Amino acid sequence: GWAGCWDGLYTASRCCNQSTWDSEEVLHFELRLQDSWHQRCHHAKVFDNKPGEWADGVWQQLMFWFHWLQALSQAEIDDFASRTLDEKLWQLLARSRQGEPRSPHKVSVLDVGAGPVAQVGQTWPGVEVELSVADPLACHYHWMLDDLGLKRLQPTNAKPVGAEAVAEAFGSGVFDVIHSSNAIDHSHDPISALKSLVRALRPGRPVYLQHWQNEGENNNYTAFHRWNIDLRKGRLVLWRPRGDDEELYDIESLLVADGLVAPGDLELQMRWNSENEVNQVVSVIWRKDSV
Repeated sequence: GWAGCWDGLYTASRCCNQSTWDSEEVLHFELRLQDSWHQRCHHAKVFDNKPGEWADGVWQQLMFWFHWLQALSQAEIDDFASRTLDEKLWQLLARSRQGEPRSPHKVSVLDVGAGPVAQVGQTWPGVEVELSVADPLACHYHWMLDDLGLKRLQPTNAKPVGAEAVAEAFGSGVFDVIHSSNAIDHSHDPISALKSLVRALRPGRPVYLQHWQNEGENNNYTAFHRWNIDLRKGRLVLWRPRGDDEELYDIESLLVADGLVAPGDLELQMRWNSENEVNQVVSVIWRKDSV
């Protein structure tokens, strides 16, 4: 049972065959496991100033990624360790907002809400790539990877911060491109999160966002799923229900009002994902050339 696998820290090589455990044994083991990560992170303030529903999602998030990492094949591990930068990111890095070509020799990339492994890649032939990661659970993921013997996948510059604190943690005007996939709508304060991401960009550089359409609605507003991202009449909006009405924000208008983007400097697309059978809202938000 689970007690025979426990020596204070989880060790993959020592663990028993979990497939033989009943649900109670699995639950006890996973709770002890998470507590060990939390202690090693010196009781990281993941839950501070967060609503209870958001905090409840932490447990689900940690165990999702733990089992996902356990299931990786050696070939997949090798791929993550040496993956080339995502094609869409280097296409954005190789051009300006106006489409003019760029040939950078060194780029600074941030992956926000990446989980334990930055899946955007970290190499680009002929270009030095500095990859940073921001995730509220970055410290927990560090120890998760350590416990699973996957240290080679640990990001070199990961900070345990949410999207709302990116500019404060990394600085303003420091990144050439920022990527975030299915994370902004999980934020406690997605409006502050978007503003923080844009502030962290160098002038004239983009944020690339990919989010499932109306994820909060599709998940009945459970755990992290508190908000929806959608395209309405060609506008990128953030919304959630409020009684018989809804709380809705036009993202471009908010960013323009703060002087962070110029009107029309969003590139928007609705893309059908046949594997998940759901629409994906894809957006590129360009920071103003001068702010």
